[in-house]
Amino acid sequence: MNDSAPRFAPGWPGIPPRWTSSAKTGAGTALNQHSKVWFTLSHGILNEVYFPRVDQACTRDLGFLVTDGRSYFSEEKRHCTFENRPFEPGVPAFELVNTEINGRYRIHKEVFTDPYRNVVVQKIRFEPLQGGLSDYRLYTLLSPHLANFGNGNTGWIGDYKGLSMFLAEHDGTALALASSAPWRKMSVGFVGTSDGWQDLSEHFQMEWEYQRAEKGNIACTGEIDLAACKGEFVLALGFGGIWSEAGQQVRSSLFEDYDDLRKHYVMHWKNWQDTLLKLDQPQRESDLYRASTAVLRTHESKDFLGGIIASLSIPWGFNIWSKLRARFWRRVPRTMQSECCATWSPRRRPRATGHKICGWMGAPTGAASRWMKRRFPSCCLICCGANRRMG
Repeated sequence: MNDSAPRFAPGWPGIPPRWTSSAKTGAGTALNQHSKVWFTLSHGILNEVYFPRVDQACTRDLGFLVTDGRSYFSEEKRHCTFENRPFEPGVPAFELVNTEINGRYRIHKEVFTDPYRNVVVQKIRFEPLQGGLSDYRLYTLLSPHLANFGNGNTGWIGDYKGLSMFLAEHDGTALALASSAPWRKMSVGFVGTSDGWQDLSEHFQMEWEYQRAEKGNIACTGEIDLAACKGEFVLALGFGGIWSEAGQQVRSSLFEDYDDLRKHYVMHWKNWQDTLLKLDQPQRESDLYRASTAVLRTHESKDFLGGIIASLSIPWGFNIWSKLRARFWRRVPRTMQSECCATWSPRRRPRATGHKICGWMGAPTGAASRWMKRRFPSCCLICCGANRRMG
C-alpha cells in the first residue's frame, strides 16, 4: 500500500444514488457452490453484480468511457449499438460487441464468472475503426453499490501483493477491480461532483487523481494502457467479506489461465444441460428451451437450493421501498409463476418481469397476505412440476 497521505476526493457525499435499468439482456453465474456471484447485463455493459446472495446487489454498473484526449468523449452504454449472444445455447456466458454509433470504435467482450471464485471475468478487445489505437484513450468506470446500498461506500486505490487495484467496502462487504493491463491513471471520486465521468466529459483526459472517497456515492475510474496491452486485456471484479479477501480473489483469477476458466465454466453448464429432458428435439427454429432453463437456474439461490429469486434487477431502488412492500408481495407469486412457465414453454420467448424478491423476510399483512394465501400454493405446484421436467 502507498505510505504517503492519500488525496481525498472532494464533493462528499455525491448525488443521491440510483440503480440502473432493469431491462436486462443477460444474466449468469457459475454452476457450483464455490462461486457465489451473479452478474447481469444491459446496454452492452455489466450491470448489478450480486454477492454473496442472489438478493444482494453490490454494483450499479461497470462500463467504459472513450476519449481522444482533446475534444471527443463517448460513453459506451449511451453511444453504441449492441450485439449480445451466448457462448453456446443454454450457457449463460456472453459475447458482447458494442459499436460506436458513428463508427469510430468497437469494443468486444466475453463475460462470465470464475467457476471457483467470487469473481466476474471480462475479456476485452478495443478495436479502433477510424484511426489507430494511439488515437484513443480507454477508461473503466465502476459504480460500487455494496450490500444493496449506493450511499455509505468507501473506495480507495490500493496495491494488493504487487497488483494495483480499486478497492471498496461497506457494511461487511468488499470488492476489488483489477486489470491484466497496466493502469495509466486511477481515481476514486463522488458521483456527480468529483468522479471520472465529470472529469473526462469536461477535460477529455484524466486531470483528477483522487486516492480515496469515504462514505458516499462513489465511482472508480481507471485509464487502461492500450499501448502496453495492444488493446486486449482482462478485467476481474471480485468480492469478499473484507478488502483483502476481495483482492486475493481478483489476483488469483488474473493469475489463472483465462482459457481454462472459460472452458470449465462452459463445461459445467453443458453437463447440467445434458441431464435435462430433450424438449428441444426435434430441432425447431428459434427454440428458446435451453435459454429458458439457463435463466431459471441462474436465478436460484446457492444457500437455499430450489429457492428462486423473481428477477435479478432492482426496478425501483430502496428509496421508496417502504411504499411498495405489499405491492412486492403481490408480485412474488405472479413472477414465480412466469419464471416456472418459461421452462414449460420452449417456444415462448422469456419476458423479463422487472421485479425482484430482495430478501425481505417480514410477514405480509392485509391485502398482501390474502394474495400470498391464494397464489403461493399454485406456484409451489408449478415449481415442483418444473423441477420434475428439468430432472
